[in-house]
Amino acid sequence: MAGSALREAQEESGIDALSLMSQFPSDLNRHDLASAFGACKTHWDVGFIFRAPKDAQIVVSSESEDVQWWPTDGLPAATPPDFPSRVAFAVTAARRAASHG
Repeated sequence: MAGSALREAQEESGIDALSLMSQFPSDLNRHDLASAFGACKTHWDVGFIFRAPKDAQIVVSSESEDVQWWPTDGLPAATPPDFPSRVAFAVTAARRAASHG
């Protein structure tokens, strides 16, 4: 699963030099989908943590509509209400992974 997440992150961000911080997911989120998605009513996000080089340049591709860097304490106003706590948890998990590896 981690390998698939790495490939997806590379495709969506255009950053080939991502490194996986852990083989285990850091986030699992179930949410409802709008009716525009047809028969699929719910969706699961499985999140992994990757490290990107400091000079990494994001490239928007056919896999993504928009990709941007945001400070973890300055997420955009349109961010879903539960996302800041999910990001905070991921930051803590990344710090733990970095201290053990």
